[in-house]
Amino acid sequence: MKKPENTKRRGRPKVRNSSGDARRRRENALAGLRELQLDQARGKLVKIEDVKRERAELGRQVRDAILNVPERTAYVFAAETDAKKIRKIHRAALCEALESLCNAAIADR
Repeated sequence: MKKPENTKRRGRPKVRNSSGDARRRRENALAGLRELQLDQARGKLVKIEDVKRERAELGRQVRDAILNVPERTAYVFAAETDAKKIRKIHRAALCEALESLCNAAIADR
């Protein structure tokens, strides 16, 4: 069966690769790899596993700090009847928890 003459070829056109082109691509790839290795040695790059681990640890610290607020303020709230004072105490406790996290993060740097 013959192909119709008006059909066009689809897909990528054939490209002839010379050894010079291949060498140039290889050199570019190696240069890029060396640049990444240098950046890693300079501390500009970190492993994604390390970032994920630190992010998870920070999440646990935030959770623990916030969940600890009711433990620290429950007795004060039980004795207090003024809603404005309760709000002020609650806000101060939350700010204290979050500031301690920030101070810990700064100290780790």
